[in-house]
Amino acid sequence: MKSRIRAGLEASLAALLVMAVANCRGTGTAGSGVADRLEQLPVLPPEIASTLDPATNATKIRPSQPTFVRDPSVAQAPCCGSKDVRALKVRVSLTKCAPLRDFIMAPVRDLVLSSDTGAATGGGQGGGGAAGGAAGGPGAEGKVRMFRLNTVNRQTVLDTIVCMASDGPWDATFQEERNCNNYAPQNSLLVSGWGGIVPYYWNGGAANHPPEVSVVSCREVGLFRYACSGLSSCDCRSSPCPANQPCVCSSLPW
Repeated sequence: MKSRIRAGLEASLAALLVMAVANCRGTGTAGSGVADRLEQLPVLPPEIASTLDPATNATKIRPSQPTFVRDPSVAQAPCCGSKDVRALKVRVSLTKCAPLRDFIMAPVRDLVLSSDTGAATGGGQGGGGAAGGAAGGPGAEGKVRMFRLNTVNRQTVLDTIVCMASDGPWDATFQEERNCNNYAPQNSLLVSGWGGIVPYYWNGGAANHPPEVSVVSCREVGLFRYACSGLSSCDCRSSPCPANQPCVCSSLPW
């Protein structure tokens, strides 16, 4: 459902996208309007800037690709290894700074101009919600904060560097693999944020999860088993969840 919003310092990305698209079509007044709105955005605060990786201009993720760790308390599996896969909604603070054009990923047919405020916004396709449907944006209930990194590029407005910050919720995939050679469980969490994948890896089970990540919802994708030996006679059948079933997790991963 489309609804009107008031213009202000926290002008929505939807408004910028609509006006930017108009600018791309050669409407000089619209281009000036985008630049004016960008000028009103607050500059990225130092406390957020300090969390960015200078190589990517996105939230710095601490190195977390551990080596396999043998755990003497974990018995060698005589029959089957397994991989437990779950689809999650998670909350974690993620920021991305990039040219405005990089955030124009969604179809704009759901974004319409309003006669009084300049723009209205509706949920774009792909679950972008607060980010106007931008691919890899937070869910519809997420709040997006917008900033500018430096000065506005009035010559080429779409090259102006803007920063999007949100706590999600983000789509994510959680995996826990238990192999056949008494290693501690290997875990991975792949978060879809701002059009890219933010990876987390660790050993030892869900209890060792990244503390900055919280789980909102969980769906079982399936428990996939495999034989530990070609000579194994064990029943290692997998149990995937049918796509048309909710398969809500019996418990959250952490």
